[in-house]
Amino acid sequence: MSDPDAGWRHQPHAPDTGLPGQGVSGAQVEDRAVHLLHALQVHQEELAQQNESLHEVRDELARSLQRYVDLYETAPVGLLTIDRQTMVLEANRHGRDLLGIAAPVGTDLLSHLAPESQGFLRQAVAAYPATRSPSLAVLTVDRRRTLSVELGASATTGDQLTLVLTDISARSIAEAKLKRTREMLELSNQAARIGHWAHDIELGRWSSSAMAREIHQSKVGFPYTFTSVLELYKVGDSRDRLRAAFDAAIHRCEPFELDLQIVRSDGEERWVRVIGRVDSVQGRVRWLYGTLQDIDDRVRAEAHRFDRVELASRSKSAFLSRMSHELRTPLSAVLGFSELLARDESVKASAAAQRQLGHIAEAGKHLLSMIDTVLDLERVEAGELKLVSEAVEVGPLLADCLTLISPLAACRQISLADGDAGTGLCVVADRTRLRQVLLNLLSNAVKYNREEGAIAVDMARQGQDVSIAISDTGMGLKPEQLAELFQPFNRLGAESSQTEGTGLGLVISRQLVEAMGGRIAAHSVVGQGSVFTVYLPVAAGLAVPAPDQTFAAESNGCAAAVLPLRVLYVEDNRLLAEMMRLFFRRIDGVQFELATDGEAGLAAARALRPDLLLVDINLPRLNGFELLAQLRADPGLASIPCVAVSANAMDTEVARALSAGFFDYITKPFSFHRITQLVDKLRA
Repeated sequence: MSDPDAGWRHQPHAPDTGLPGQGVSGAQVEDRAVHLLHALQVHQEELAQQNESLHEVRDELARSLQRYVDLYETAPVGLLTIDRQTMVLEANRHGRDLLGIAAPVGTDLLSHLAPESQGFLRQAVAAYPATRSPSLAVLTVDRRRTLSVELGASATTGDQLTLVLTDISARSIAEAKLKRTREMLELSNQAARIGHWAHDIELGRWSSSAMAREIHQSKVGFPYTFTSVLELYKVGDSRDRLRAAFDAAIHRCEPFELDLQIVRSDGEERWVRVIGRVDSVQGRVRWLYGTLQDIDDRVRAEAHRFDRVELASRSKSAFLSRMSHELRTPLSAVLGFSELLARDESVKASAAAQRQLGHIAEAGKHLLSMIDTVLDLERVEAGELKLVSEAVEVGPLLADCLTLISPLAACRQISLADGDAGTGLCVVADRTRLRQVLLNLLSNAVKYNREEGAIAVDMARQGQDVSIAISDTGMGLKPEQLAELFQPFNRLGAESSQTEGTGLGLVISRQLVEAMGGRIAAHSVVGQGSVFTVYLPVAAGLAVPAPDQTFAAESNGCAAAVLPLRVLYVEDNRLLAEMMRLFFRRIDGVQFELATDGEAGLAAARALRPDLLLVDINLPRLNGFELLAQLRADPGLASIPCVAVSANAMDTEVARALSAGFFDYITKPFSFHRITQLVDKLRA
């Protein structure tokens, strides 16, 4: 600021005596007074400006203080100022709320904390800043909150500390739950023997849990890398599959799950399940991680169980084969003698005898049907059912089935109506098995229908399938009965009725249809009837094979010629041997001989040199296969046509016999028409 008296101070002048007339004139005094007055006015204006500035600064300071107070009071964390004796000097609103008290100022902070939290907070305050803790977790006295406490020096004095409080109750609860979850997971992993592993692709670091190392039985300090991990697995399939899985995971982000074998340090081989997942960023794999589980006990138990199931299956097959053989042998006599008696003139002359003989034959055929049904179920379950897929025209096949079922329907005055909408429709199926399915469904529609009821058959093209619906007007089924419809041996209450059955027909029908690539559905309404629909694939582009007329031509061609024929039958069952003798007596030009065991049959074959040798398989002394081998080893007997005649109807046994060199295989019980066809074919 300029000095108005500066010009006066620097100009030389006489001493001012203050008296007029003593060196200073009146004009000079007046000028000085004017200058002094002007300087005073300038000073007054400057003081006024300074005073105004001071007021502005004071107002701004007041506003800043209020902002600080507002920020302090409304801060989202608790703020406390305490002294070294933990007395609360200041506390903002959030701090008061966290402590659960309205006015903590002037109280001991420790009194607001749980006893177990007081000690280490007191120590932290006393030791600050020599030992600084990043944060402390304390409990409020009501134990409702867990607070994180951070210590800092007060900005005003070193004897005071500023505390920052944060509510971490939710985090503490989550951490506690996470800890329990980890402990439970660890216990589960120990019980299930599951370890985990991870590989950092960029850093090339591999980590494995203690359980994973235990499973591998790797030594302490084992250098886990891709190469070393692969070497833990058995050479061959296991190592190759894991290497391929690693490669696909890294380069194509593909997860994997493999059951492999490892070789532990003691040489023991164990089965493990390796599951791998990838963590990628923009298609680039960053992490490869997963689990490792010891499944050796399970695999070995499953293998043992499979062996037991396989043994049980073989035992069941053997039992069914044996039972089939034991039942078919006497049944052969029942049906065979029934057929012979039916051809007797005296029986033909008696209506009562024919009726009674018909009952015997019908009962025998029913028993045979039950045996065949059980064997069919065994074939399907064992996967031994062989199907020939070809184009089958449904119309003619269904017409044949309706013709066969019509006598049974006529007995109960049930009308048969076949729709013609499906004319020309062809499906991909096994002709014989489809015929079996349709006959079963039609037979059920008759058996479980009401007297004077009706059966309708409808065929239609539905997309890539052909549907064959067979409906009846029977009593229908309840929903709970429909749910149990395809259970073996479950006749849904019909076992208490007079309707015959085994409860296997529908089971086998469904399995046959599914084996042919189709499906079967059932719909029923109580009191109205049931509809069973078979869906099979359309035979698109497949030609329907023409009926085989070769055998018929041969039979017709030789019917007029009666050529002499020597037949040797090797059979140890007396009744079946007598039955066959009586049958061949009715055929002109046949010389029939009988042998009762394998060795006798071989001797008779050498002496007789028959044109046809019928051989039972289960013979004493030499069985049928051994007898055939002896014949094939003799050049003079090797060309004799040998036909197996056996009560064993299993497909495997039939295939074995044909592959051994038997000309044909006839299953007991058999129709004499089958023997007649064989004789006609040989004569041809």
